Amino acid sequence: MFNSLIAWFDARYSPVGLAAHPHPPMGLRKFVLYFVDQFRTAFLIRLVLVAIGSVADAMMPIFVGLVARLPAAVAPVPHRRGAATVRADLLNAAATMTVSSSAVRRALAASELDDGQDG
Repeated sequence: MFNSLIAWFDARYSPVGLAAHPHPPMGLRKFVLYFVDQFRTAFLIRLVLVAIGSVADAMMPIFVGLVARLPAAVAPVPHRRGAATVRADLLNAAATMTVSSSAVRRALAASELDDGQDG
């Protein structure tokens, strides 16, 4: 997947290719535009992605507030849970984490074995 992405960029921009005028012009504006013109598409893609990331960062408190208010919308349980129920819940959580972590370890070990056999 990454090879196709790199090939797409390599087809549009060669990092070792020379510009038509290899020496940048004098003046700050002309100097900056000289380099931006060489990879205009990549610059615009970067500009859009940074803008999207900035909007997502700015909206993060809104989403956190929505998640924090979710428990308030749920009616409280009318009865108290006994210690035996809480203990059972903790044991179930511990068993789930143990099974999950051992499954992850087995999957990682299997993938390491597969990587070693590719040659």
